[in-house]
Amino acid sequence: MMVQHILHLQFKIFRMKNIIVIILTTFFGSFINAQVIPIGFIKPPPPPIVGQSYGGGIVAYILVNGDLGYVPGQTHGIIASTSDLNGGYKIEWNVGSTNSITVATGTAIGTGLANTNKIIAIQGNGNYAAKICKDYRGGGFDDWYLPSINELKKLRDNKALIGGFKDYFYWSSTESDQNTAYDLSMNDLNYNLSFIKNFADDYVRAIRSF
Repeated sequence: MMVQHILHLQFKIFRMKNIIVIILTTFFGSFINAQVIPIGFIKPPPPPIVGQSYGGGIVAYILVNGDLGYVPGQTHGIIASTSDLNGGYKIEWNVGSTNSITVATGTAIGTGLANTNKIIAIQGNGNYAAKICKDYRGGGFDDWYLPSINELKKLRDNKALIGGFKDYFYWSSTESDQNTAYDLSMNDLNYNLSFIKNFADDYVRAIRSF
C-alpha cells in the first residue's frame, strides 16, 4: 500500500525599514527557504514653510515653543487666505448699529478661532468681519476664522511672503471693550486699541490653523 505525504507550508513576512523578508517553513517549523525583497524607501515630504501655498492659502507662520498648539517634533502653524475678504472692500467688526460685549478678548496665537466663535454667538448672522471669515471656503476648507491681534501681527511680520496686503488697517478678532476692537496697520508697527466696531473702515484677512 502506498502512503501519500502532504507537505504543509507556512509563510512568515517581516518588514524592516526598506526590506521585506519572507521566510518559508514547514507546518512543523522546519526551515525551507528565505527571500529578501528590497523596497523603495520613500522620504516624507518636507514640512511647509512661510510663503508656501498650502492648505487652501499661504503659510503665514510656523508655531514655536510657547505658542498655543505647538507640539515638539511636529510642524503646525497659521495659513492666511490668498487675498482680502469682502471682495477687497472694508467692512465693520460689528453687525448693526448697536455694539455688544462678545467677551472675545483672546490676544495670543491660537485664540482667534475661539474669539470668532464668541463674536458670532452674540452677533449672529450678517455681513461683518468675523462672520465672513467663518463663511469663507478657500481651498474647500470650512475652518477659517478672524485672527486674534497677535496672530494678525504674525501676518504683518510676514506680509511680503504672504502677499496682497494693503498699507492700511486690518481687523483682529480681539475685543477691547463694548464699543471698540483691536486693529492693526500693515504699514507700520501701530495698532489701534479703540477703533469703533461699527465703523466700516478696516480690511479683513482670514486664517486657519494646520
